[in-house]
Formats: sequence, structure tokens, C-alpha cells
Amino acid sequence: MFCGECGTKNSGTSQFCENCGAKLAGAPEQQVNPSQGEGNVNNVQTNNMQNQMPNTQVMATQPAKPMSKQTKLILTIIAVIAVLFGGAYYYLGTLVTPEKVAEDYFNALVEVDAKKIYKFLQVEQTDFTTEKMFEKVIKNTTDKSSKMEIVNYEVGKVKYDDLSKMTAKVTITYVEKDKEKSQTVDVKLAKGKDKKWLFYDQWLVVTSAYEVKTDVTVKVEKDAEVKVEGIKLDKKLIDEESSTSYYDYYKVPAMFGGKYKFNVKYKNGLETEELVNVASGGYYASLSASALTKKTKNEINKQMAADVQLLYDSAIAKKPFDEIKSNFEFTDCDLTNLTSAYNSLSTELANSSNQLTKLKVNEATVSSIYTNNDGSFNMSSTLKYDYTVSYQSSGQAQTHSDTATNYITFTYKKVDGKYKLTNIKYLKTYFSRY
Repeated sequence: MFCGECGTKNSGTSQFCENCGAKLAGAPEQQVNPSQGEGNVNNVQTNNMQNQMPNTQVMATQPAKPMSKQTKLILTIIAVIAVLFGGAYYYLGTLVTPEKVAEDYFNALVEVDAKKIYKFLQVEQTDFTTEKMFEKVIKNTTDKSSKMEIVNYEVGKVKYDDLSKMTAKVTITYVEKDKEKSQTVDVKLAKGKDKKWLFYDQWLVVTSAYEVKTDVTVKVEKDAEVKVEGIKLDKKLIDEESSTSYYDYYKVPAMFGGKYKFNVKYKNGLETEELVNVASGGYYASLSASALTKKTKNEINKQMAADVQLLYDSAIAKKPFDEIKSNFEFTDCDLTNLTSAYNSLSTELANSSNQLTKLKVNEATVSSIYTNNDGSFNMSSTLKYDYTVSYQSSGQAQTHSDTATNYITFTYKKVDGKYKLTNIKYLKTYFSRY
């Protein structure tokens, strides 16, 4: 007998399809013999129940289809990714806790690592507050004696300031080398409005060892050119209300509270270089011998030595000033004072009982300097030299050689990159034979 639903062939005595369980058309009714008793009735009922669930029995006995290698691989990859993501999430979270941020900041300070420290600073970017500029300031400001050598330290638990947990404090206890007692430092933090790496709170250091100063004053002589760490100050930064006919006052928007290198080129051609800590109130430039750049100082010292040598050599040779005048001339120059000084030197040397026969300048060093309104500048300098004099003793010609030091005042004007002598005072005219 075939099933009308699925077409499966069934035995002739079946009332239901052995495959799909549908009732078979024309199936014989199951007869129950009363003489067979209650047990036979139960048997028929049991058979009917079995016939009614043929599909279930077939399905239960079918073996499960094995998982393919591709499916296993995909599931394994998913499991590994989930584990890695979970581990990475946990690990990254440990790097941004308030305690970790405070510890990293503390170590950056101890190591005086400018790049690391800068990352913790909340700084508005200007020409003088960049990371590169901060590295220069740290280098200028820090010396070996200011560095700490930490033996050990311990990071305390974070303490939040209120229930909002927007601000916090972490106390770090540390021990310095060769110190008997431990010390503490409080690192204060604030929760930033932006997330760190999309998921984590961003904690910012709000107490910094390197304060940013605003509206820093720089005072220089009128029309002088100023450079800070190689960056020329824009004339737009000049505060016209504070400036005078003699001085320009610059207002620099922001600078770190540390040492910057200032270079000033004055109208008279002199250049100075100073390392100044602006945290103490800005920079007030003053033209001094100690502030002259190494190049400027060497040029001046060399020129002074050469000019003194020329004057003495010419005076010893009894040359008139007109013969050497060209060495000092420049456009619109006034050499009246220099001419008078040379003539006095020549006269006094010629009339001295100890005749100067030779003088060799060994060293000229500027010790002080100040400017004049006409653009020239006066310098007091120390001159060291060897000399030889001849003299008469008991009717016989004698000589004596010695070394000496003299203090001379020069007046120079820089013209076309050259220092031109316009006056000189206190040239030595008496040379001892003893």
C-alpha cells in the first residue's frame, strides 16, 4: 500500500504511513477480539501509538551531520578575536587609570624627559609653546644638580574630590638617594570631556611643574631686533602704550616659565645673547660686555688690539696722523678727537726719558660698554702688552723689556660691518725701565 502524501510503500496492515505518519487510505480497521482480554486491547493501543509516531522514530535514529573544517576554523577565529579583544580592553584600561597617569607624569619629571612631560601639559599652541620649544627650555633650565635620583617610590590610591569623580588626587611617596626620609608629591588630575581611545576616561594633569606665563614683557632699546630661540619677535607684538622714545616693550602671548635664549641686535650693530628665565618677570635687555655674543666680543677685542698696535707703531716711527688716517676714515666721520689723542701720544713718547722702541699688544679685552645717541659706543678695556725701552745710564745706552697692563677707553662706530675707531683715551705714555 502506497502513501498518498509521500508515496512511501507500506505493509498491507498499516493504518498510518511509516515515513510521514499520514493516515493511509483503505487501511483495514484494527479488530479487537473481546476474548483476548484487556491485555490484547492494550496491545492494540500500543501498536496504534507506535504507528502514529513513525517519523519521530526515524528522525531520532538519523546520525548528526559532522561540522565542516571551514566552520570549525571560523568559530575558532571568532573565539580567539573575542579573547584578544577582551584582553586588550582590560590591558588598555590599566594604562589610563588616574594612578597610572600620575605615575607616568612623576617618572617623566624625574627623568626630565621633555617630550613625555609635554604630553601632560594643557598648552595653547604658539610660537613659543611648541613641543620643540619646550625641549629647548628644559635643556636651558635643567642642570645635573637639579635632577633627582629616586631609589624607590610608591603610588597611592586615587582619591576623588567629590561624588561626581570629575577631579582626583594621587599621592606618590618616594625616596631620593642619600636622603634619610621619604617625601611625597600630590598629582592633581581632572577628567577630560573626550574619551581616550573611544572607550576610556581621559585623565589630565592639572598641576604642572612647568607653568605657562602669559603676556610676557620683553624690553629692548628702540628699534633693536629681538630673537627668542632663533624666532624673530614680530613688531606687531610691540605694546605701543608702554613703549617710549628710547625703549620698545613687547608683549609675548605665552611662554613657558623657564629659560629662553634671547638674541638682540642693536642699531649700533652690536649683538648680545643672554639666557633668561622669563618666569621671574620677562626680559629687560641691557647692553653689557658680558652679554655680547662670542662673535661680537672676539671681533671687538681683535679690532681694539689692531688699532692700538697701529697707533703705537706709528708714534714710535714718528709718523704724522695723516699717514695713517685712512685706516680710520668713513663717510661723514669726525676724527678730531682721535687726531688729538694720537698727536698727544706721539709728543709724550718723543719727550720721554725712556724711549719706547717696541710694543707688542698681546691681548685686548672689553670690560664695559655703553651707547651714545649718535649710534657710537664707548668701551672700557684691558690691554696687555710687552714693551722695550732704551735709556741712558752713566753715559751708556741701556735697554729694558717688560710686560704691562693698561686700561683704555675706546669709542667706536660700526660702519658697513666694520668697527671704526673715532676716539681713544688713556693711552700709556710712560714705560718703566725698572
